[in-house]
Amino acid sequence: MSVEELPLNFELFLLLQKLRHPALDELFRYLSLLGSGWAVLPLAVWTYFYRRRKLLPLLTALLLETLAVTALKSLIHAPRPPVYFPELEPLFNLRWRSFPSGDAAMAFTVACVMAEGESRKVKLLWCLYALTVAFGRVYAGVHFPLDVAAGALLGVTIGKLTIYLYNKRGR
Repeated sequence: MSVEELPLNFELFLLLQKLRHPALDELFRYLSLLGSGWAVLPLAVWTYFYRRRKLLPLLTALLLETLAVTALKSLIHAPRPPVYFPELEPLFNLRWRSFPSGDAAMAFTVACVMAEGESRKVKLLWCLYALTVAFGRVYAGVHFPLDVAAGALLGVTIGKLTIYLYNKRGR
């Protein structure tokens, strides 16, 4: 099934594009950094010092997530929204394919691993982080809602599976 066969995906994308505003555009340009690979380095350093037991599961989960996203993008040649909507001005330049969202996958992977064993408030903060990254990808005009939903599902699955395997190994 292609993205063209899912009109709700297009409709939701266009609805979210109506939220665009110059001030929000600037905000989401900066927030987009939270979903990039560059966010991993300071997170890994922080994890090393403050949550060391999570460092290896985090790095393992991120490696698995990166491999899975790369494989899926290689297999599924889904174009980015500007291909369907040439008048659209995305917030940043893009390369490669749209499905699944690698930024959403990374954010949800990070959130799952980092929220494990934490208080409800900390879990909520990690969840808000991941949701902000996912929403920001659609807002920025670089992904369809289905792309970020698939990335989120992939990230949660890999995050939870990695936690399970490390917990099982530790027993």
